[in-house]
Amino acid sequence: MSALTKETAMGNMMRLERLSVTNYRKFGGKPSSDDVGQDSDEPGVPGLSVDFDESMTVLVGANGAGKTSVLDAIAVALGPFLAKFPDVNGPNITSYDAYRSRVAESGESDIQPHYPVVIGAKATIAPPTSWKTYQENGEPSAPECEWKRTLNSAEGRTTSAKARELSKLSADYQWQTQNDPYTMLPVLAYYGTDRLGLREKSQWKTHSKKFKNRYEGYNECLNPHLNFKQLDAWWRKQYDRDRRGLDVPTFHAVRDTVAECLERFTGNACVKIDYDYTDGLVVSYADSDGVYFENQRFGDLSDGYRVAVGLVADIAWRIAALNPFMGYDVVKKTSGIVLVDEVDLHLHPVWQEKILGILRELFPCVQFIVATHAPMVISSVKAKNLRVLGKVSEKQSPAPGVEGLYFAKEPDDETYGSSAGVVLQHVMGSGDRPTAIQKLYDLFGRQLDQDDYAGAKKTLAKLENTIGSGNPDLSAAQSAYFFYAGEVND
Repeated sequence: MSALTKETAMGNMMRLERLSVTNYRKFGGKPSSDDVGQDSDEPGVPGLSVDFDESMTVLVGANGAGKTSVLDAIAVALGPFLAKFPDVNGPNITSYDAYRSRVAESGESDIQPHYPVVIGAKATIAPPTSWKTYQENGEPSAPECEWKRTLNSAEGRTTSAKARELSKLSADYQWQTQNDPYTMLPVLAYYGTDRLGLREKSQWKTHSKKFKNRYEGYNECLNPHLNFKQLDAWWRKQYDRDRRGLDVPTFHAVRDTVAECLERFTGNACVKIDYDYTDGLVVSYADSDGVYFENQRFGDLSDGYRVAVGLVADIAWRIAALNPFMGYDVVKKTSGIVLVDEVDLHLHPVWQEKILGILRELFPCVQFIVATHAPMVISSVKAKNLRVLGKVSEKQSPAPGVEGLYFAKEPDDETYGSSAGVVLQHVMGSGDRPTAIQKLYDLFGRQLDQDDYAGAKKTLAKLENTIGSGNPDLSAAQSAYFFYAGEVND
């Protein structure tokens, strides 16, 4: 387990610093006077505001806390950056996204949407920079950029009038890439919870059917449904070039990155990534038990292997496609923003503990914003990397009468290296035992405190019948009983 530290290699071409949402899905709040087109200076109250770590942010919270909604809102916020690139589109706000609450009118109660829906963001974004300039002078300074996207009515369209600065940066990048083919582009990508399946129907219209140019790295990049067909098209083209003896260092970088991913997960170095014109991507590897598997088709891998390989391979090929001139350094030196929902998806607990560290090692210049429920993932990072989401109580509300307010905060205590039980209790607000079993342990404790040893003995018997006699926690409870009751443990 390796904690994420600030000393990790970083890139600063693009970094998201803050997201605020108002009237977006479960997040209510109150729009500012500017948001509703009034001339006054009345500030708004966002339904949620989140600050992000420059390297890795892990969103945690109970089911329904809004983790996926935060990731979706980030994707919408970043959409204008893609606007000027050919055949590339990003997501918009829809009427479905509007916050809804019960409103009483004329003595009747009804569920109504609230407008405007507002998504605001703050980021540092460097101006277009040539790879040659980067090599000579290092990273350019990245000024701050703030913008908003709004939907004012159910019949309206998402406006980007308050995102002109970001749209201008998009135009600058697009123009610069046309005039200087060595202009570096940041990677953007979003991976949702159904990323095992192939994409059947595009969420946004795109004219791209084959891998044509570097902008393909942005094709559906903010669509959370992973499309392995794009990865396959890129891999096939690069494999063809490699077989013809052409110099393809970016292809080797991607292939080696995928191999390194499996090596780090399994602890074995004998990993080979290959391609077959019929079967597509094939993998040879030894698992954590040392059992060797040769030429396994990607589609035949277990869900855990497919999720890990697919995620890393998709990030890597997009990076290589966007910056093909950066050679073998492309994966390690390209920056950008990657969103991953349920980053622990289908992973064994041992792999869950490794996943964030591996992503940071493979893509050291990328800012990751991920969501998880897994205690092993949570305990693998520092508290500064965590954002616990929850609803603001009426007593804690900074704006009494304003509905749908949520918070995103760092845990009060350090989490790195904590046990699953500690994470469940102090971060997730949950016990580490099933509720029925925990109630029996609580009852047993009260019975000992009240010197009700007969009752405590019956409770121990219930526990033993339920969870078995070999349970370590039960053994500890039995020892406590014998100590306080004065009975001899036979």
